[in-house]
Amino acid sequence: MDLGLDDKTALVTGGAGRIGSEDCRILAEEGAEVVILDVALDKAENIADEVEEDYDGTAHAVECDLTDRDDVADTVAALEEETGGIDILV
Repeated sequence: MDLGLDDKTALVTGGAGRIGSEDCRILAEEGAEVVILDVALDKAENIADEVEEDYDGTAHAVECDLTDRDDVADTVAALEEETGGIDILV
């Protein structure tokens, strides 16, 4: 399937979880750069490593607590600067 996601950046909240990690894999397989956002940084890093190795994709693991507004604001601002903007939010 070709969803036309080349040159797109996808942010997956809860990306280290069971469902979120599968979303990350599919998005990477479709060519998106994947940002894996989770409170469990070690697990997010494992998914990022898997995406880069198994799907030859680009992935970033980012620690963020979605219940903390300041943390979310800071994280989103940093990601916009680092990636040039988020095209897809899961």
